[in-house]
Amino acid sequence: MTDLLYQKSVNQIRVPVVDDITGEAISASSFTKAEYVLYDVTGNEKITRSLNKGIEIDGDTFVITLTAEMMSANFSGPHSHQLVVFNQSYERLPPLFKGKVEIESVV
Repeated sequence: MTDLLYQKSVNQIRVPVVDDITGEAISASSFTKAEYVLYDVTGNEKITRSLNKGIEIDGDTFVITLTAEMMSANFSGPHSHQLVVFNQSYERLPPLFKGKVEIESVV
Protein backbone atom coordinates (compact mmCIF):
# COMPACT_ATOMS: atom_id res chain seq x y z
CA MET A 1 0.00 0.00 0.00
CA THR A 2 1.10 3.57 -0.42
CA ASP A 3 3.71 4.77 2.02
CA LEU A 4 3.83 8.38 0.82
CA LEU A 5 1.14 11.08 0.79
CA TYR A 6 1.43 14.79 -0.07
CA GLN A 7 0.15 17.74 1.93
CA LYS A 8 -2.00 20.40 0.21
CA SER A 9 -2.80 17.89 -2.57
CA VAL A 10 -5.55 15.44 -3.51
CA ASN A 11 -4.33 11.95 -2.64
CA GLN A 12 -6.02 8.74 -3.80
CA ILE A 13 -5.27 5.34 -2.35
CA ARG A 14 -6.43 2.32 -4.36
CA VAL A 15 -6.88 -0.88 -2.34
CA PRO A 16 -7.63 -4.04 -4.33
CA VAL A 17 -9.36 -6.83 -2.41
CA VAL A 18 -7.76 -10.22 -3.04
CA ASP A 19 -8.30 -13.61 -1.39
CA ASP A 20 -5.03 -14.39 0.47
CA ILE A 21 -5.31 -18.10 -0.25
CA THR A 22 -6.50 -18.27 -3.87
CA GLY A 23 -5.25 -14.89 -5.09
CA GLU A 24 -8.65 -14.27 -6.69
CA ALA A 25 -10.18 -10.80 -6.67
CA ILE A 26 -13.10 -10.23 -4.30
CA SER A 27 -15.71 -7.61 -5.12
CA ALA A 28 -15.34 -4.68 -2.73
CA SER A 29 -19.15 -4.37 -2.75
CA SER A 30 -19.37 -7.66 -0.82
CA PHE A 31 -18.43 -5.75 2.34
CA THR A 32 -21.07 -3.81 4.30
CA LYS A 33 -18.80 -1.10 5.64
CA ALA A 34 -15.29 0.28 5.17
CA GLU A 35 -13.35 2.69 7.39
CA TYR A 36 -10.04 4.43 6.69
CA VAL A 37 -8.15 6.24 9.46
CA LEU A 38 -4.96 8.31 9.33
CA TYR A 39 -3.22 8.61 12.71
CA ASP A 40 -0.46 10.91 13.94
CA VAL A 41 2.60 9.49 15.73
CA THR A 42 0.83 9.59 19.11
CA GLY A 43 -2.12 7.52 17.81
CA ASN A 44 -4.63 10.38 17.51
CA GLU A 45 -7.08 10.09 14.60
CA LYS A 46 -6.41 12.94 12.17
CA ILE A 47 -8.59 11.90 9.19
CA THR A 48 -11.38 9.37 8.92
CA ARG A 49 -13.18 8.30 5.75
CA SER A 50 -16.01 5.81 5.33
CA LEU A 51 -17.86 4.08 2.53
CA ASN A 52 -19.58 6.67 0.31
CA LYS A 53 -17.94 9.44 2.35
CA GLY A 54 -14.47 9.50 0.84
CA ILE A 55 -14.28 5.77 0.08
CA GLU A 56 -15.79 4.58 -3.19
CA ILE A 57 -15.95 1.14 -4.78
CA ASP A 58 -14.53 0.47 -8.23
CA GLY A 59 -15.11 -3.26 -8.93
CA ASP A 60 -12.78 -5.19 -6.62
CA THR A 61 -11.01 -2.04 -5.41
CA PHE A 62 -11.68 0.49 -2.67
CA VAL A 63 -10.68 4.03 -3.69
CA ILE A 64 -9.92 6.34 -0.75
CA THR A 65 -9.80 10.06 -1.54
CA LEU A 66 -8.12 12.57 0.74
CA THR A 67 -8.84 16.13 -0.35
CA ALA A 68 -6.28 18.93 -0.48
CA GLU A 69 -8.19 20.69 2.32
CA MET A 70 -7.81 17.64 4.58
CA MET A 71 -4.10 17.42 3.83
CA SER A 72 -3.36 20.91 5.13
CA ALA A 73 0.06 22.40 5.74
CA ASN A 74 -0.24 21.15 9.35
CA PHE A 75 0.32 17.62 8.09
CA SER A 76 3.88 16.47 7.53
CA GLY A 77 6.19 13.75 8.69
CA PRO A 78 5.47 10.23 9.89
CA HIS A 79 1.93 8.97 10.38
CA SER A 80 0.12 5.61 10.29
CA HIS A 81 -2.98 4.57 8.39
CA GLN A 82 -5.27 1.60 7.91
CA LEU A 83 -8.37 0.39 6.08
CA VAL A 84 -10.79 -1.91 7.91
CA VAL A 85 -13.85 -3.60 6.36
CA PHE A 86 -16.90 -5.34 7.80
CA ASN A 87 -18.53 -8.56 6.56
CA GLN A 88 -22.20 -9.22 5.76
CA SER A 89 -22.87 -9.80 9.48
CA TYR A 90 -21.40 -6.35 10.22
CA GLU A 91 -18.42 -7.94 11.99
CA ARG A 92 -15.16 -6.01 11.87
CA LEU A 93 -12.46 -7.89 9.94
CA PRO A 94 -8.68 -7.53 10.20
CA PRO A 95 -7.32 -4.51 8.28
CA LEU A 96 -6.93 -4.84 4.51
CA PHE A 97 -3.79 -2.81 5.13
CA LYS A 98 -2.13 -1.13 8.09
CA GLY A 99 1.19 0.66 8.06
CA LYS A 100 3.34 3.71 8.31
CA VAL A 101 2.97 6.56 5.83
CA GLU A 102 5.12 9.65 5.35
CA ILE A 103 3.40 12.93 4.55
CA GLU A 104 5.64 14.96 2.28
CA SER A 105 5.68 18.75 2.61
CA VAL A 106 4.57 20.67 -0.47
CA VAL A 107 5.36 24.37 -0.93
